[in-house]
Amino acid sequence: MESLASDFATITGIAPEYDEAFQAVLAQAVLYLAGRTLRPLEIRRREFLGHVNWKFRVNADVLGAFYAGAANRGITFHYHYKKAIQRAFDVADRALLEEVLNEKGVSAGDAAVLMKQFDPTPAERTVAILREECEAPTKLRREVGERNIRREILSALFAAFVWVSLPEREMHQHFDPEFSSNEYHASFWHQLHARSPTLFNRENALHVRRVAARMIASKGLSEVRAELCAAIRDHYTQINNYGFFAVLIEHAEIDGRAVEWELAADIALFAEKHRQFVLDKAYFRWKDVRSETMAHVPGVDPSIAQFELVNEGFTYRDCFVLAKDGQVQGLLMILQKNERDETLIPCPACRSQDVQGNSYPSLGVRSWECNNLLCPDRSKYNRGKRYSFKGLAMQQAIEDPLNEIPVASVRRWSRDVVDDVSDPEIVDMLLRHYSMNGDVVKVTGWPQFSKADLGRRVVHLKTPAGSEEDAFWSGPFFSRYIHRAKKAKACGEVLRQGNLTVHVGDSGEVLRTLRAGSVDGAVTSPPYYNAREYSQWPNMYCHLHDMFDIAAEVFRVLKPGAPYLYNVFDYFDNERTVVFSAMGQKRVLLSAYTVDVFRRAGFELTGCVVWDKGEIEGKRGFNAGNFSPYYQAPFNCWEHVLAFRKPGRDSKAAPPSEVIRQKPVIKMVRGENKHGHSAPFPDRIPELLAALVPSGSVVLDPFAGSLTTGRVALRRGLRAICIERSREYCELGLRMLQDEAVVPPRQLGLFAEGYIEESRSIS
Repeated sequence: MESLASDFATITGIAPEYDEAFQAVLAQAVLYLAGRTLRPLEIRRREFLGHVNWKFRVNADVLGAFYAGAANRGITFHYHYKKAIQRAFDVADRALLEEVLNEKGVSAGDAAVLMKQFDPTPAERTVAILREECEAPTKLRREVGERNIRREILSALFAAFVWVSLPEREMHQHFDPEFSSNEYHASFWHQLHARSPTLFNRENALHVRRVAARMIASKGLSEVRAELCAAIRDHYTQINNYGFFAVLIEHAEIDGRAVEWELAADIALFAEKHRQFVLDKAYFRWKDVRSETMAHVPGVDPSIAQFELVNEGFTYRDCFVLAKDGQVQGLLMILQKNERDETLIPCPACRSQDVQGNSYPSLGVRSWECNNLLCPDRSKYNRGKRYSFKGLAMQQAIEDPLNEIPVASVRRWSRDVVDDVSDPEIVDMLLRHYSMNGDVVKVTGWPQFSKADLGRRVVHLKTPAGSEEDAFWSGPFFSRYIHRAKKAKACGEVLRQGNLTVHVGDSGEVLRTLRAGSVDGAVTSPPYYNAREYSQWPNMYCHLHDMFDIAAEVFRVLKPGAPYLYNVFDYFDNERTVVFSAMGQKRVLLSAYTVDVFRRAGFELTGCVVWDKGEIEGKRGFNAGNFSPYYQAPFNCWEHVLAFRKPGRDSKAAPPSEVIRQKPVIKMVRGENKHGHSAPFPDRIPELLAALVPSGSVVLDPFAGSLTTGRVALRRGLRAICIERSREYCELGLRMLQDEAVVPPRQLGLFAEGYIEESRSIS
């Protein structure tokens, strides 16, 4: 022990510091090391300082300069090369970098230029940085309090130094209680695969199902939905954990309705929520959820709603719109299985089984933390390594070069609206992006998969016989929010503007004052669940209840056959129906919920206009340079404009499956909101409704915001009823209306002190 401490002090100029617990573990390791020949001190010094360089990101700047120089010459590196380049800089191995450039096929001239940029941090500087961190640690995330940060840093560093005393295999032999020389694998993935074949089964890594238009037309929507619900249960049971389920639904019309949208919504909602059971986990705060919901939603019977039951299933990832010439050809949905698995996973660094269940970074993903105080991967401040099986699978996806995805494929599928894509392209993408080399892929209704296995084994399954309607659709989940609100006494302000009526007040309350069957059409973009300060609900059940109640009131005031266009987006948030922490963050199925809620309110879905917002800013599709499975996530570039209709007399239906390219309203200029509303929608959305109703019709917007619908209506010779709870937004809309000079200011009734000349209270 003294010898190791002395060697450490020789390299760093600092004596190691550690507590009694560390000393006890160290004593056992010293006994093991005593019977073996340690590496020469110079090798241990190189490996240890290389570890410090990596842990403290010492070479970040010089590496950045190297990659920038390569990029200027048109040379980029994927993960495998970057990993080797990182090591070359960290351990100052010039020969290793030359080997990487040669393997990459870099020309001699370019290689010579790049080698001039090989400027790793000198060992003396690394030691100086190490000492500086001990004296004045940087990037602490919390207050130090009584913690001895210096000792924590030195303990973690000394653990790494002890680790490099022997080759990695021999250190694994000490810490791995199941070590076997004959069965040892340098790759932790392969080692764990050999020991836990059930955990690592990849016989059902990807399931793919195609729902053909002719099948939908021949069987009908209800029967196809019943079949798919039964199939989803089977797929979920069979698919390997963290594997994928892809469903392609072809565009299909029944009685003038584009039914692929309703089918996609039902599949997504059922897939996510179909498993229902009692969950004994501290993070499942069902009592709090019950209390919040019952306080907000009148009429909930807890014995029927059964809040103690959790609803789980697949995780909704993405929905690609496959289009051609502005028309939707199909919808490709991607779902992933993320199921809690308590199988103990040894530490991938030291292979010790002295680990503890850390938490669930996201629902269904179990993470672990290594307790081995001599693990080389302890954090800078001596916290145990954290990892999950899902993370290990993702790491393996990039470790195997046979998994590498061509750049052209990544670029082709970088957005979730894909134009003029062929069947072979879809097959190729699904295999490359959502499975790994050697996986078994099972396919239903898609024979073309056999032509492009790409190192995967493709198995074709028969379409099963029909099934009965699943009881899920009438189960406890929906009884938590499908209730009509009690009729409240409306109170608010009505601002009369000729053919534009602006109500300032709660939408549900105002709608209850309108005459039944008096409106020719409606269009809106509702307040998204908890997306803005002005649209906050305790949980998703409360939000859906309010949306259901308002949808039912809109249904009442519409004339039979009237259209209702509803703009929603499946964004990221926490539904707060299971857990309230960040682990509940996921992509929220607002569109699927909307379809179901509106159907229960009496509407029928005729189709959906895809609002393609074009190239958007954001990092949702950023893959960190990893051209490998698991890492590909397209930019979410489109929103739903769901086209509903009140059954009754014939009406001119909205384009059932159309794609419109429309940039969002530009509201932020140099950090300032020049528009005034935080989430305005473009004129083109209400113009879709204007094209469906005759001149002189009355149109409604129950969430009017800055009165975009009203202003468009006046331009198109329509009358409009706009309801908005924010007087500020109403006044903003009226100012914009005056600026447009659609009608004379006197008719608008605007004047300096207020904006409204004539107003009255609803009582």
